[in-house]
Amino acid sequence: MADEFAIVVLDAPLAVGAQDFTDPKITDWSAAILFISGDYLGEGSSAQVSSVIVKKAAASETVGAYLAAFSRSGATGTGQARHFAQTSTSGNDIVRVMDPATNGADWARGSSSDLSNGFRITWSDVSGFSAGRRVKIVALLFGKTDVHLGQLNGNLSFFTPGVTPEQLFAVCKRGAYGGLSNNDLSIGLGGAVDGVTIEQAAVAVNWPHAADPITAGTFASEVEAWADINAAAGAPTTADATKVTDFIPSGFEKDGADAAAHYLGFAWIDNRQGFCRIVDLTGSESGSTLLLNLGRHVEVVVGMFVGATSEDAVVTGEAAQAFGLFVFDGLSSAHSVSAAIDEGLDPDITATLGFSRYKADEWNVVDGAGGTAWRVTGLSSTAEGLRGSVVTAKAGRLFLWGVSRIASIQPPAVPVALVLPAPTRLQDGSQVPGPTALPLVLPAPAVLMPKQPSAVLLALTLASPTIIAQASAPTPKPELGPLYAQALSSLLPRGLAWPRRPSS
Repeated sequence: MADEFAIVVLDAPLAVGAQDFTDPKITDWSAAILFISGDYLGEGSSAQVSSVIVKKAAASETVGAYLAAFSRSGATGTGQARHFAQTSTSGNDIVRVMDPATNGADWARGSSSDLSNGFRITWSDVSGFSAGRRVKIVALLFGKTDVHLGQLNGNLSFFTPGVTPEQLFAVCKRGAYGGLSNNDLSIGLGGAVDGVTIEQAAVAVNWPHAADPITAGTFASEVEAWADINAAAGAPTTADATKVTDFIPSGFEKDGADAAAHYLGFAWIDNRQGFCRIVDLTGSESGSTLLLNLGRHVEVVVGMFVGATSEDAVVTGEAAQAFGLFVFDGLSSAHSVSAAIDEGLDPDITATLGFSRYKADEWNVVDGAGGTAWRVTGLSSTAEGLRGSVVTAKAGRLFLWGVSRIASIQPPAVPVALVLPAPTRLQDGSQVPGPTALPLVLPAPAVLMPKQPSAVLLALTLASPTIIAQASAPTPKPELGPLYAQALSSLLPRGLAWPRRPSS
């Protein structure tokens, strides 16, 4: 067996019913990470993005899927924002697209179910969609991989007993789970990778109604697996984080603040190397840029951009007005959803406009004026890691989570020493080596006796003779000389002067 990966991107439908997210590369689907855009046809209608985690149901699981969905009303001028989170044991109503104009309502709602080569969303409500209002669903599918899903609650045992997860992916938000919170957009991504030293990273964004937008990149000093911008009511000022201290044969152990999170745990089949990094962006990047220096090819990448420029700290104002969520399959499929508000352009003034954007074939973050805050095209996997061409640069932090290709698919380059034989010197300066006596061995002569072939009687067949009729001899022509003389003589007169004709 081998781990399977695929990216499927579809528009949410305009009618209720089933919608399948499948791919031929997936033969035994196990889990999916979904990013849902806001209205990409009217980018200036709202700042909105959703994140959904779906897992194949199993008897040992207590839950089948999770949801974290976020929206920010924009054009209403009220500055209303809320986040919503729901857990489900059956997948019912697990996929939701929030209505940015009505507090707590949905544009659409659907339930998830398993398929062999993917999963199915059965939409029960799509009343918020129309020909002029569409959203994209970007799904990263995993197949064959042993995946389990959990919700943070102390030290966790959520894997099959005896199986140790190798990597975690987390979705977190501000506040408690299981209900609706008003006036607050919040989302964060994080993760951890097992090893001699546990590799961890997380980023978070929060747009409260009562304060400037705030983003935080938490990494390095505490090395957290997930973080939010503090859960206390009012204007957030600090980052709350959770740190994984150990991977154990059934889950993991953690330490630190209880940042609420949903997460997936992976036990890879192949000999893969996971990664979970924060990349610092200075805003001076241009052209071909090594976004992630791994020293090996990447196969799956999930990313998030935030405007934070310092570690374990919050950033307010214009730098915090935009964020983006990304996926890349290591080959050619790159997609992004992003959101921004205009509050950072006029600090301490209630936001009146929000933006949502979806882009294919690049990573793109909309800014608070409807332009582009950060853009990378031409993403590719190289022997160095993840590379892209930075078209629009912006200072901030880039969270990257994923796995590398297995060595049998893309082995790293290995320098091989070239050893040349020592040259042979020719004696006496001669350019041609001297003759070498070789023994001449002739084979023993073989005496061949002459052979007389036996006589072979041949039948002689003569053709029948052909009788040719003898033609009669032709009559010979008379001698004309004598006759001529005789005729001439008869014409001459006869007399004494002429001798008599001699008798014949």
